Amino acid sequence: MPPRETQGDLQPAGSAYLIGGADSFTQPMALEDTEVVMGMNVVNRGGYYRTRPGTRIMSNLIGGNAQGGAFFVPSNGGTPAYVAAVDGKIYVSVSPFRAYIQLDGLQFNPVSRFVSFTLCEQSTDYTPEGQLYFLEQPKTVLIMQDGVTRAAYWDGVTHGHINPTPSGGAETEVGLDGTKIGLWSVWSNNRLWVSRGNQIFASDIGNPLKFTESQYLNEGRAFYLTGDCTGIIETPDKDGILAFTEKDGTLLLSNIQDRELWLDTSGFQKTILPATGCVAPRSLVNQYGLTWWFSATGLQNLNSALNQNITSKIDYQDMAMMSSKLNIGPDMTVVAAGYYENYLVMSVPSGDPYNRHTWVLDQSPFEQNTNAWPGYWTGWRPLQWSKAVIGGRERVFFISHDYDGVNRVWEGFLPERADNGCAITCSLQTKQHNFGTLDRKIFRFARLYASQIAGKVSLRWWCIPENGSPFQIGTKEIVATTGQVYPDSAYGGVAPNDNLFRPNRSQTRIILSEEDAGGNDSCTTCGVERELLNQIDYAFGLFMAWSGNMGITAYQIYVTGDKQKDSGKCEENEEGPRSVNGDGCGGLELFPDGNPFGPTYTAEATICITANNASSAASSSDSSDASSPGTTTYCSTQERTSVISQADADRRAACAANFDAHFRAGIFV
Repeated sequence: MPPRETQGDLQPAGSAYLIGGADSFTQPMALEDTEVVMGMNVVNRGGYYRTRPGTRIMSNLIGGNAQGGAFFVPSNGGTPAYVAAVDGKIYVSVSPFRAYIQLDGLQFNPVSRFVSFTLCEQSTDYTPEGQLYFLEQPKTVLIMQDGVTRAAYWDGVTHGHINPTPSGGAETEVGLDGTKIGLWSVWSNNRLWVSRGNQIFASDIGNPLKFTESQYLNEGRAFYLTGDCTGIIETPDKDGILAFTEKDGTLLLSNIQDRELWLDTSGFQKTILPATGCVAPRSLVNQYGLTWWFSATGLQNLNSALNQNITSKIDYQDMAMMSSKLNIGPDMTVVAAGYYENYLVMSVPSGDPYNRHTWVLDQSPFEQNTNAWPGYWTGWRPLQWSKAVIGGRERVFFISHDYDGVNRVWEGFLPERADNGCAITCSLQTKQHNFGTLDRKIFRFARLYASQIAGKVSLRWWCIPENGSPFQIGTKEIVATTGQVYPDSAYGGVAPNDNLFRPNRSQTRIILSEEDAGGNDSCTTCGVERELLNQIDYAFGLFMAWSGNMGITAYQIYVTGDKQKDSGKCEENEEGPRSVNGDGCGGLELFPDGNPFGPTYTAEATICITANNASSAASSSDSSDASSPGTTTYCSTQERTSVISQADADRRAACAANFDAHFRAGIFV
């Protein structure tokens, strides 16, 4: 092979402005240069991909069947709280959300799949004599339901189950006529709207705890849907509510507050989505004037669904996520949605009975505000998303049934790009570049332009030919020392050479791959689906995996033309078996071995810390015997794996053990 500088036909291709997002539905070679095939744990704002925002465990929840969670901010100036349902019990975690207590006396069905939470504002009540009056100060009330148990309430001070038994007379009695037993509900225009099976009930005006009006007003006791209600949400304009079945969506005009006018109002109840239902109640979310939900065919929004009523075209909103969507299991009822500023997140059960993938739609990746899918996020399995403004800052929480079987409350969208302070594993697959022709080419090397590097980062990357198997083209350990206060360093001095808290900026790198990488002989499709080596093809892309805080600004792929002339031939018939496994490795057998992304590196680390018993929130069962009086030692052993490097596995295991030891001791790091 002649030196690179003498190769006259060296051809580059690549991209330097990655604002188009991911698209795993379109043929990779047909993508625009601004698009990629798929990203994992990344965002792509400003024209480059980088590590996603971080998350942190706030508290662990006992029990097995996690049924839901929500934020509640009391109107009486009380402390904001995160409320969760596990095994039918209700737990409350108050700011800073590091521990929880159980609300005694509240017990839902422990095997119910869902417990719903609806935030209401009570402004009216009844005297013991059954007379309606207005409260001096409206108060927020959280209504909880599971579809079979009596509804419960909590107002930040008092709580209890609600008796729905009718009083039977013209006037309501204390302790009767309470919230209907139901499952999904919404607070809209001063009423609580509750679904039970195919029925929708409306509460008294201004009071989610009372359902008496239908007993003495001749306007009907319930509204009926075409099937069981699978979700309910207020419309973005707040004029009505959308009640869904699996097959359709019905509008009810909740803005008409005079109940006696309901039966006389034309179109008060109207099916506006006759062919588009909702299968996942927790997928319903309003973001900036648009309603989103998950139907039997995938992600929908109100604009596209209404358009189906006047055209025969189904405008799917999630086709770009096809590589993940194809692996979604048959039970889509668990899909859960949330949002934060311009990000829409949709957690789906891809390759898992729980929501292993969280799809991310960025509606402001660059100044033109065109939607883009960065890809999907992993690391947890969210069951329900919620958010609230606390201390003037919007915060996002979710309850997750994690891989170790523990139910946890996490906070998301943190500015640090790490999970529990530990590195996040990210990946990016680029489009396939054919260099303007379908002629055969030989891969030579690639160049990666990395930016926003902070801390230690491990990188491993592969070339992916259009046909054949991926092959590794390089690894690199990167160190970009961040600015912080170091315990073993002195600070201060005389200007201009003083080092008093001078920050270190993030760094950049231009990284070259190996040249003329030959591929992996143990993983090839040569002799199975092609007669050529992996590095010979007509189009090539890249797959990059990194662990840590880093961004990808641009990349280039360099090839040379294949000097062998093309010609026709008489094709021979093939005989089996000739198989290619899911990892792209071929063999003349039924089940070929091999993995182009191996090996996998494993590390184990043990960290112990000693904490003062007075400040510790951990149990004595977490302690070791090496404690002095008044202190407890907390040890944690964690094992982590990495597909990138042994150094990455070592760092991840040590970081996870360090976080868990401090978490057991009630100390957040």
